[in-house]
Amino acid sequence: MKKAILGIVALGLSILVVYTSLNSGATYANAAGVIGPWINDHFFFGRLSHDEVRALMGFGSKFIGHFCLFVLTGLFSYLFFVASLKRRTARILFFVYGAFLSSLGEIIQLFIAGRSPTVVDVFVNYGGYVLLPMIHGFYRSINPRPSR
Repeated sequence: MKKAILGIVALGLSILVVYTSLNSGATYANAAGVIGPWINDHFFFGRLSHDEVRALMGFGSKFIGHFCLFVLTGLFSYLFFVASLKRRTARILFFVYGAFLSSLGEIIQLFIAGRSPTVVDVFVNYGGYVLLPMIHGFYRSINPRPSR
């Protein structure tokens, strides 16, 4: 049951990654809305120009949309692979799936008006995907589980 839940969540997040790649560039350009002027007034005392506010909101949207979504996708994918397969196979499949999903999101953008794929985004996506499992692996290398 645990494997099925992890698999469904990982698959759902993967589908969400593909779905967010289908949004047009206008989604990020119009991200300022009400939040942008509020942040400008309260944190920058109204000193940012309209274009700077839009750039800040676009960065925030891309950061949340790319990096944070891939962090969650990587976490649940890793948990699913480790729960379902032998450890070595799970790790290999985890890294290959992450590279595929990171690249797929950018390849889709080739066919969407107003979007342009970048290699940097592939690395940002993949970095988010592997972040938590790599931290966990580093932690386990420093603090191995006690033998039972």
